[in-house]
Amino acid sequence: MATLILTSIGTAIGGPLGGALGALIGQSVDGAIFAPKGREGPRLSDLRVQTSSYGTAIPRVLGRMRVAGSVIWATDFIEHRNRSGGKGRPKVTTYSYSVSLAVALSSRAILSVGRIWAEGNLLRGADGSFKSPATMRVHLGDADQAADPLIVAAEGAENAPAYRGLSYVVIEDLDLAPFGNRIPALSFEVTADAAPLTLSDIAGDALGVMAGVDVTGDAAPAFTGWLHEAPTRGGALDTIDAIASFYRDGAGAWVSRGNAAPSPLGEPALGPNRRASTSRAAPGQLPQAVEILCHDPARDFQSQLQSARVAGGGGARQRINLPAAMDAAVALALGQGLAERAALQRDMLVWPMGPAALALPPGTPVTLADGRILRVLRRRIDGDGVELELDDAPDAVWMGGDMAVGGGRYLPTPDLRAGVTSAILFDVPRADVGGLNGGLWMATNGSGQGWRGAALSIAPVAGAAMTDVEPVHADAIMGTVAAMTSPAQSAMFDRNGYIDVQLLRADMQLTNADDRALLDGANLCLISGGEVLQFGHAAPLGGGLWRLSHLLRGRLGSADAMAASATGGGFALFDAATLTHLPDAIGLSALAVGGHIDVQGMGDAAPVTVAIERVGRGLRPLSPVHGRCAWQADGSLTIHWQRRSRAGFGWDQASDVPMDEPALRFVVAMRAGAMADESLVEGTEMSIDAASVASWRAAGAPWTVRIRQRGDAGDSFDLVLPIQD
Repeated sequence: MATLILTSIGTAIGGPLGGALGALIGQSVDGAIFAPKGREGPRLSDLRVQTSSYGTAIPRVLGRMRVAGSVIWATDFIEHRNRSGGKGRPKVTTYSYSVSLAVALSSRAILSVGRIWAEGNLLRGADGSFKSPATMRVHLGDADQAADPLIVAAEGAENAPAYRGLSYVVIEDLDLAPFGNRIPALSFEVTADAAPLTLSDIAGDALGVMAGVDVTGDAAPAFTGWLHEAPTRGGALDTIDAIASFYRDGAGAWVSRGNAAPSPLGEPALGPNRRASTSRAAPGQLPQAVEILCHDPARDFQSQLQSARVAGGGGARQRINLPAAMDAAVALALGQGLAERAALQRDMLVWPMGPAALALPPGTPVTLADGRILRVLRRRIDGDGVELELDDAPDAVWMGGDMAVGGGRYLPTPDLRAGVTSAILFDVPRADVGGLNGGLWMATNGSGQGWRGAALSIAPVAGAAMTDVEPVHADAIMGTVAAMTSPAQSAMFDRNGYIDVQLLRADMQLTNADDRALLDGANLCLISGGEVLQFGHAAPLGGGLWRLSHLLRGRLGSADAMAASATGGGFALFDAATLTHLPDAIGLSALAVGGHIDVQGMGDAAPVTVAIERVGRGLRPLSPVHGRCAWQADGSLTIHWQRRSRAGFGWDQASDVPMDEPALRFVVAMRAGAMADESLVEGTEMSIDAASVASWRAAGAPWTVRIRQRGDAGDSFDLVLPIQD
């Protein structure tokens, strides 16, 4: 059952949610010849979301700000079980977790939600795309907003509040794997109303005055955003008072000096040892500098500290913490204005008064008999009277002009777009080289550097229903063949030919390899149609176009597929870590044909559909070689050939290559004129007696023999052998 909580994210993620990760459950691979026993990956022992108490105040957002928000509703963790392996490999069960939650952002209506950060890294970019799988609904805090459908489904309509007047988001099925299987610390870029904001706007919201408040000296500065974080609006004015002209009158009400008439001060109450005088503050009584601590919108709303020196000051620095976002230049201008005001407060007028002066709190404007307008800076009890310290410093001095100032060095998380997903399916030969297991391999990536994976759905054969399977997260170096020379001999280096490939993105790179590295399996490439090749030299031509030369074509028994390689076909650099072996990922039979696979990344409006065709071509046996005929003295004919094996392409032990099929079977098909025959032979030779030879000769020329090996995945290509007397 869902857990209701009301706490800030910073409190909610104090430790791993739901308890620590459970101990690894599993058993080691059975060393016997039978399939190993299954094993399981880490699994959370407690799936409940950590709860907390009520009572955290939700701020009011003005302008554009970054806020942490408060989790107000969440589901229990949702466990997803994924199984892989089988067919001789260990079966592995892994677990992943997701959660759905609602996060309150502002106690007033907003306009939009922009970027979202999780643990300081971008979870949602400026274009609205998520970097990890999730969906989000924004409730703007309208007075008539409806309850979220997910909360209604989980709690029931009678228990699902609409939170009217409260802006919040519901993030559904957030993948927790990137965050250690716990809810991450989230922060949101929220826009509540149009920026720039003035102090009049801010004070007006704090006082509940829709038209704003006239604040003296509020012409030049502009704020990007502001948070009223105090429990009461009046408390917010305590912060504003540090930089503007608000004061509490005798009744305790907040008053803007710009809207208040100065009070006549009257003559000083003179007496023994009491007189009006001028006083100068000692250097230690003035702050050394005024520091403005606020948020910098140019640095993803990180904190910035701007400092301005106070002329003649020698005391402790005065730091003003503002729940505001402003440009670095504006923050420095504010600090310099306040520093100038502090310097002007060095000279004060001491004015003795009676008890009636207690009705003049600090900040009150007063008028002297000579017409001067001063401000009450401080009050001090002096025997049976009260002394007022008055100054004529302005309420705020804004330093204008352009200032070359910054908020400090900052390395933001790049907002990388996923772009559009590309997917290429390769029918790869079976070979014990670099993890190149035969069958279907898929290269996937996106046109943007922010691509992080895609969902897979498959219909294994024509007409079959689509089934969702485990997502792919591979990041292949891939593209298309832009140009290529004619195929060369597969057993020799092609030093004259080349292949031009257009990679999917300009940031993808290819590297050179020497001959020793090539012979050890470096720079294996896959080409649509089934060819495997290698390249020794890779030269960038600009714009993601590369010329590959010093080639080894038709590698790993794919020489028969060289003719199918053509301009416009798919290309991928083979790396078992960046390509997806589909039989492993989705349990697809290597011989399935006629179906299709849908691949959809987070930024795709529709899935990319890849047809399943020519599957299993690379699993079939290699065609026989070295066919020859031997005529016998009695007129009979013996036909010999040599098998090849995908289990080994070298001849380094001076012995035959290992078997790669459970039985050694060959189909021998003969044709002469209208006469044809087909035989299944076990072994690598076949004899034709003299009488049969005479019949074949009588059938007419030409007389040809086609020999192919029969394997579990199908027959090889033919070895064509003409029969000559």
